[in-house]
Amino acid sequence: MTEDTYKMIVEKFPIGFLHGQIIYDSEGVPYDFQFIKINAAYERIIGLDRSQLIGKRASELLQNLPAERVEWFRDFSQKALSPNIKRFTQYVGTMDTWYEVTVSSTEKDRISFGYTDISQSIQRSTYLERFFDIIPNLLCIMDLNGLFIKVNQACKTILGYLPQEIEGNSFLDYIHYQETQANETFLKKLSEQVHVLNHVNLYRCKDGIFRELEWDAHRDDNRIYAIVRDVTEKRKKQKHIEYLSYHDMLTGLFNRQFLEEELKRLNTERNLPISIIMGDINKLKIINDAFGHEKGDELIKKAADVLKQCCRVDDLIARWGGDEFVIL
Repeated sequence: MTEDTYKMIVEKFPIGFLHGQIIYDSEGVPYDFQFIKINAAYERIIGLDRSQLIGKRASELLQNLPAERVEWFRDFSQKALSPNIKRFTQYVGTMDTWYEVTVSSTEKDRISFGYTDISQSIQRSTYLERFFDIIPNLLCIMDLNGLFIKVNQACKTILGYLPQEIEGNSFLDYIHYQETQANETFLKKLSEQVHVLNHVNLYRCKDGIFRELEWDAHRDDNRIYAIVRDVTEKRKKQKHIEYLSYHDMLTGLFNRQFLEEELKRLNTERNLPISIIMGDINKLKIINDAFGHEKGDELIKKAADVLKQCCRVDDLIARWGGDEFVIL
């Protein structure tokens, strides 16, 4: 490849290119560099023509910038001391563009920079970060051992922890001690299969209270990605509904529906004989008519309390309806 061909290729590169000479201070420490060559793409990045740059020092062009910015640019020269290629990102405000900057030195006292536009990649990453943090559910990324790598801001809302207080800790650090085996099994399953859905556990919040969380987890290579929902209130309501479906609201005893289902379940030869006692409250209607239904309800509740005190723990006591009770 001829020198002219090489120059033409570099000139037409979409990647910004800058080649400069390192300037040393009296103690031999690099602190600046002088522009030697640039291409058209770099002209667009910096917003200056090459005639304004070639032969100039970076410090001459940056003398009106804040001191920390000058130091940052001077650091370019020092990076060339390393035999390894250095990479970092730089934002150019005049073009609203992010660049990946590659710094290398192929000749003594010379330094080269390559500028690759990574704005689209940064923008996608920014969108994903925003989406990650506005989701009301807890989102987390773990390694296969359950170590939290990243969690979103919902961690603060649900558990009370800031993300940085969780990241680096283990999934198992916050579980209830009585559920250790179940949660270890959850992680083991994820090492053997791709999905584990609807895993519910008690998880310790920052205030020490345990809440019920539901985990939907997906393993991809050596990472676990999980969506976590706080189902504490939902499960309380479900349990309350289940309780009401099998209990009498007035006395707290089992209701007729539950008793009938239990009779069907127990109606096997193995469980025979079964003793059934049925009784009612005498004159309840007279009490309701004379003193009102509130007094009648009090009598029903007192009768239920007497039955609880008289019966064994394993006996089933149910309110059959009205003033009638059944003991199984």
